[in-house]
Amino acid sequence: SGYIFCAPKNPLAANPGRELLHGPFPAGATPGLMILDTSGELVWFKPLPRDNEVPFNFRVQDYKGKPTLTWFQGSVIFAHGVGHYVLADNTYKQIGQVLRTGYPCDLHEFILTPEGTALHTAYDDSSLQYQDMPAFIGHAQEVDVATNDLIFDWASYPEVGFSLSYVQPRGGYYDYFHINSIDLWPGAERNLLVSSRNCCAVYLVERATKKVLWQLHGKRSTFRTGASTQFWFQHDARALANGRGISVFDDASQPC
Repeated sequence: SGYIFCAPKNPLAANPGRELLHGPFPAGATPGLMILDTSGELVWFKPLPRDNEVPFNFRVQDYKGKPTLTWFQGSVIFAHGVGHYVLADNTYKQIGQVLRTGYPCDLHEFILTPEGTALHTAYDDSSLQYQDMPAFIGHAQEVDVATNDLIFDWASYPEVGFSLSYVQPRGGYYDYFHINSIDLWPGAERNLLVSSRNCCAVYLVERATKKVLWQLHGKRSTFRTGASTQFWFQHDARALANGRGISVFDDASQPC
């Protein structure tokens, strides 16, 4: 309470020859992890001096009953991350990290659970082709933080097909799904609420079968809703308490 967490980034973090996603960065500025108080005074800063590293998702979470700093650091390639996650204690000492578990760790999501695991996004950009170009498959994964063992993996394809996307291939790749958030749905089943930006839909994935139980919006919505509830290219779908609904960040992408 009373602190603001920031993750200023370096536009040169993309690999050479890859798409540059960030605008100009002031000369001499350093990307890193920043904590400010509410008057804007610096409390703590950790620089990330490597040219190919940027920070994302810097915040406080609970791990083994203690407040823990967590963040992603790595490269940004074609709008997704290739890197790892870091955990630090309240003295800023690193106490753990999560590395790739089959696929590179992505920047969009990293959520610690009460069971000592983490939910995170990942991308597979090498195993499938679409119109002779790489198709990016989004993965929702759960990993044991202490051991880095993969516990659960859900792939967007083939459960959600290419025809359900609202975007076209560009830049020599096809990011048809673009997974951008994961959340635990309340209940002993530990099903997953998954947001797909480029399918403009939120999915409830059954853990036991890896099937979609229902989807909200998109081309095959399970629910009929009014025009006032439309959202496009949304982010951060979260389960409300007791599964009584969801919240969604509508970033007002076109069509607004």
